[in-house]
Amino acid sequence: MRTLVVVENLSLDGVMQVPGRADRAPGEAREDELGGFTYGGWASRMLADDPEVVQAGLGESGSGTETLFGRRTYLDLVGHRLSTPDPNPFTAILRTTRKYVVSRTLNEPLPPPSSTPLAGDAVDAVQTLRADGECELVVLGSGDLVRQLAAAGLVDRAPA
Repeated sequence: MRTLVVVENLSLDGVMQVPGRADRAPGEAREDELGGFTYGGWASRMLADDPEVVQAGLGESGSGTETLFGRRTYLDLVGHRLSTPDPNPFTAILRTTRKYVVSRTLNEPLPPPSSTPLAGDAVDAVQTLRADGECELVVLGSGDLVRQLAAAGLVDRAPA
């Protein structure tokens, strides 16, 4: 059975928003300005300086790890990271890691390599996915999805 590991960026006061890029053209919205968030870009700079943090966030070994996303996180994170020039510690990992996307609206084929949509009820889809395999299944961000999976008792751990 796959082990479900959750990796989140969450403030001490419970705010979960994308910490990523602040690289949009003038007048365009940053990656995540919901609720007035204006600090995009801090994580990109930090992670570019320390690629080991990226690898550690994807599980203990990194190899044999697969990722699970909600639709919004998938489109924002994977779409942005695969189009970002080097040095970008996520690019190689995202190109080679199998990605599963829980969505009621996305269909195959998904654009980045090794991406598979999971349709239907999120909890049922993830229960089925967990039962078939032995690797770590890492959820990055995807707050709505994580809340559903946690309520169903499917989250095994967060990285140490």
